Amino acid sequence: MGRVHGLDPAQNGLLFGLVYGVLGVGGPLSGGGYSDLMSKKQENCKLRFPALAAAIVFPAYLIFLLADTL
Repeated sequence: MGRVHGLDPAQNGLLFGLVYGVLGVGGPLSGGGYSDLMSKKQENCKLRFPALAAAIVFPAYLIFLLADTL
């Protein structure tokens, strides 16, 4: 990211730290709560929801890494 967007290591670390810190805490908490809520209706939602979330997040992650501008 530093070479593509011209960020120095401190800016690069701050950006990744904020993104991964906020989403790394919020995602599992909200996803786990939603998965538990849905598993009361169907037991297989405990596996289906995380798989669906990973399939949605993967393209967004690639877009974040390969974007021309921030």
